Amino acid sequence: MTSKLAAIRTLSILALAAAPLSAQTPGPAAWSQSVWTAASQGDTERFEALLADLPSLDAASREKLTRSTSLLEHNLVQREDARKTEIAEAEQRLQEHLDKGRDFESLRQALREAVALQILTQENDESSFALDPRIADLVRNAEAGARSAEADGRWLVAGELWRRLDVLFEKEQTYKTDVRRATQRLMMIVLYTPERWWEMRNTQQLRENDEPLPPFNATGTGFQDKLDGIRPDMVFKAIVRAAESNVHDKKMSELLRSGIAAIHTMIDTHDLRDAFPGLADQDATSRFTAFLDEESAQLERLGNHASSADLRATMRELLKWNKDTVNLHEPALLHEFGNGAMSSLDEFSTIIWPNQFRRFERSTRGSFIGVGIQIQLDERFRIKVVAPLEDTPAQRAGIRSGDIIKAVDGKSALGFTLDQAVDVITGPHNTPVTLTIERENADGETTDFDVPLVRKQIALYSVKGWERAGPGEQSWNWFIDPEYAIGYVRLTTFSQKTSRDFDLAVREMKRQGLSSMILDLRFNPGGLLDQAVAVSSRFIDADLIKQGMDPLGPPGVRNGVIVSTHDKTGSFHSEPEIVQNISDRKKLGDIPIVVLVNQSSASASEIVAGALQDYADAGIVKAVILGQTSYGKGSVQNVWPISGRGFNARDSAALKLTTQYYRLPGGRMIHRKAGQDHGVKPDLFVDMLPDQVAQALLIRRDADVILVDEHGQPIVDADRPKPWDLISLGHDLQLQTALVLLQTQHPSLATDRAAMSDEQSPTKIP
Repeated sequence: MTSKLAAIRTLSILALAAAPLSAQTPGPAAWSQSVWTAASQGDTERFEALLADLPSLDAASREKLTRSTSLLEHNLVQREDARKTEIAEAEQRLQEHLDKGRDFESLRQALREAVALQILTQENDESSFALDPRIADLVRNAEAGARSAEADGRWLVAGELWRRLDVLFEKEQTYKTDVRRATQRLMMIVLYTPERWWEMRNTQQLRENDEPLPPFNATGTGFQDKLDGIRPDMVFKAIVRAAESNVHDKKMSELLRSGIAAIHTMIDTHDLRDAFPGLADQDATSRFTAFLDEESAQLERLGNHASSADLRATMRELLKWNKDTVNLHEPALLHEFGNGAMSSLDEFSTIIWPNQFRRFERSTRGSFIGVGIQIQLDERFRIKVVAPLEDTPAQRAGIRSGDIIKAVDGKSALGFTLDQAVDVITGPHNTPVTLTIERENADGETTDFDVPLVRKQIALYSVKGWERAGPGEQSWNWFIDPEYAIGYVRLTTFSQKTSRDFDLAVREMKRQGLSSMILDLRFNPGGLLDQAVAVSSRFIDADLIKQGMDPLGPPGVRNGVIVSTHDKTGSFHSEPEIVQNISDRKKLGDIPIVVLVNQSSASASEIVAGALQDYADAGIVKAVILGQTSYGKGSVQNVWPISGRGFNARDSAALKLTTQYYRLPGGRMIHRKAGQDHGVKPDLFVDMLPDQVAQALLIRRDADVILVDEHGQPIVDADRPKPWDLISLGHDLQLQTALVLLQTQHPSLATDRAAMSDEQSPTKIP
């Protein structure tokens, strides 16, 4: 979408003035269909030309569409002007940092500007981008700098350089192994020596900003409690299952050698010596390292013949040699060995340890045990309440937006990370917790007071609307354009209650005359497969699939498939997920739909977008996918208990393993692999600049919060942004384009009667 709209609009006006009536633009119905066809075919130039050349319309419709298309044109011009400015500034900053030399700070800043240029210029060909002599030289120097930093034990420096290089070459995955190693090491420091992690972050903070971090807070950072419940049998079961069932066909030997490599990383990380004094014993570490090297070499010789018996022997020897040499905390050794083995597979395969299991359940069940507050770090790194959730212990106790949590159960919260705050505030059901709150009054004075609370089950909602209609989590205005009855639904994840809550929203919108809908799947990381199938089925009419489908069309579409899963041999792993038969009150297949996706739409959200795209191509639904190419997580994970007592025991643990890839109805496999295209590509590509994305997220976050008093009543907040700011200020061009597209599809334009003025309409006989 470019500023050519302005030129097209001017030329169209001149042409209309000179052309006879019969040669002017088509009637509203033909024009409306042409707009939709251009969008669905990704013909941006044609789409822009049609928007700039409105058909003959009644006065009200012309005024509305002129206002909408003009604002879109204005915001597109603004984006391109901003792009040019930002490219020029990034080019200048890149050169300045390159001229400064090869020190870490210069390399780090230069890489940041290189990434910015890659995004701003929409340069998707990584190899072509790397041919720029400046970029090629920068990459070589950054690689050397990262390796030097690792050799010197400057882990945070090395990790940052590897990650930025990885962003530059994300498609080729050139630096995947380096990033994995660096991340592994830093996560060990975070877990075992959190104060050292704080020191590293504080050093970087002072380098970038004169203001230091708050003092280190040790509350809840002890690693022994976090590793409680980890046993050898858990790790054994996880690795056996992973070797048998992983979709990559990685063998036992490779998993074990990767686990041993993680222990190597642990021993080489001198910052862990405060937690494990045995690592300071040079003789002990040398003997343990020699054992690890010999064990890894033996496994390599075994190759594909390594078995569960070799796993058992390796673990037995690993625990024995550890006890006789460096004497690491045994659960810590098992933790890193298990994590290391899983890291050889993919980023989605992992052992869910006992202390992580509660959070895992929260992500899929749509609920958690806590007090019901949204929190963030403020500019002074304090824990600030964004909002209490409706009908929760926090709201009933009078906690408000803007309150500062100073302490939890009498222990200071200053210096907490968000993860620390979540860990200490949440806990078992019906257990007490006391928050010390700092609140500022209208005169700027602050008071501190304790709020005793009891933790309860808190419901989370994944279905959001356009604008808050009240403080309730399900209280939404669902219409982005009430006049044209254009609905708007955001799905933030796919949890157990997503389809149920989606149906409630649809029922309310239908009651008010829903004519079309924007389904916003941006930043949706996915979730439950059955919920993705259920939501997709709301748009795809199973009866239509049975009626006269093209026998030469894709088999999946002909058979009503939403998604099919395939194992490592490429064969069907299970029966395909099929379009569900649902009641008429839930169906949406008879209205135009625009689905918004971006690079953070993943997994289940890609299944929905991809299925609707394939069925739109087959003529079953009227849908356009709009935005940017999705993430490309086209894999399916199974979850198995590995604790020996199922999922309900106190020490519950599980293996989450990628066992299949999925294919969309038309046969596409969208999983990201090195050097291959991935993700769901939009029908109509609309990009947003990084600053626009950041501003849009802030506006959306703040607009979604209604301040309430201790009685749950709304508090007037004049500074609270309105969702319409996303469009009027030009921050969300994807949403705005979707809105304009659906406005061109309003039923009033479906007949050429819309072109008649009041004077032209047929004579009415009383």
